[in-house]
Amino acid sequence: MRMKVFIKKIPNYSYMLNSYNYLQKLVICGTMIFIISGLSLIANSDSSFSQVNSSSTPISPSSNNNQQTGESMGSTNRDAILSYEQGNKFFNAKDYAQAVTSYKNAIKFDQRWAAPLIKEGNAYYELGNYTIAIESYDKAFVLLGNLDEQVKSLNKNTSPKPYWLNVWFDKGEALSKLKKFDEAIALYDKLISLDPTWANPWNSKGWALQNQGKSEEAISAFDKATKLNPTWSKPWNSKGWALYKTGKFEEALTSFDKAISLEPKWDKPWFNKGKIFYDLGKYPDAKQFLEHALSLNSDPKTSALIETVNAKMQ
Repeated sequence: MRMKVFIKKIPNYSYMLNSYNYLQKLVICGTMIFIISGLSLIANSDSSFSQVNSSSTPISPSSNNNQQTGESMGSTNRDAILSYEQGNKFFNAKDYAQAVTSYKNAIKFDQRWAAPLIKEGNAYYELGNYTIAIESYDKAFVLLGNLDEQVKSLNKNTSPKPYWLNVWFDKGEALSKLKKFDEAIALYDKLISLDPTWANPWNSKGWALQNQGKSEEAISAFDKATKLNPTWSKPWNSKGWALYKTGKFEEALTSFDKAISLEPKWDKPWFNKGKIFYDLGKYPDAKQFLEHALSLNSDPKTSALIETVNAKMQ
C-alpha cells in the first residue's frame, strides 16, 4: 500500500530524472567555460605583465627625467629599485646629499646597474663636486661600454637620442666646470660628430672656447646652436656675451633682446643688458635693466652692480 502511495506521489519521476541530468550537464559546461575563461585571463595578464616588466626606457640625466632608468629593471634587485626611486624623490626635491645616499644604497644592492651611478653623478654635479661626478659617470661607462663601443651600435637615424649621449654630455659639462676645457671640447666635438643636429654640445663648446679667450670661435659655435634650436634662449644669451667681450655692443644687445623675448623671466640676459649700458655710461638705463634682473633673481652680483651704478649717478 505504501509503495503504491509513494508511486502516486511522484508520477513524473522519469521527467525529473531527465531534468536533473540536463542541469548536471549545464553545470559541467559552465564550469568548463569558467575554467577556460580563467586560463585565458591568466594567460593574457601574464602576457601584459611580461611586456610591462621587460620594457626598457633610457635615462636622460641632462633632462633629469626620473621615469627613465637607462636599462631594464626586470632583473634588478628590488631593494636597489626602491633605493633608486627614493633617490629620485630626493633629487626632485633638490636634496642632493640625501639623493647621493640613496643612490649609493642602490649601487650597493646591485653593482651591475648603471642608472644609479649616472644619477649619483648628477647629484654630485649639483653639489658642485665635479671630480666625484666624473668618477660616477666613468663607473657607469664601465657597465655601458666606452664611447667608441657605443658608437658602433649607434644607428644614426635612431630616435629618440640614445641616453648615453646625454651621459657623455654631462661629463663634458663637469670637465668644463673643472676648467679642463680642452678635454671638454674634445668630448663635445665627438658628440657633435655623432649628432650634428644637437644644439647642446655646440652651445657648451662655445662656452668652453669663450673661457679660453677664443671669442670668435665661440660666436661661431653659438651661431650653430641658435640655428639648430632658434627658440632656445641660452645660446642667444651666450652669443651676446661673446659679442660683448669682443666690444660689439650693438650686436650683443640684439642677442640679449632675442634671449629675453624667448624667456622674459630669465634674469641673465637682463643683467647682461644692464652691464652693457653701465659700460656705455648710460647709468639710468643700466639701473632699470639691473633692477629688473634683481626682481627675477636675488643675485648678490646684481645687487653689487646696482650699488655701483647708484654711486656713479650721484
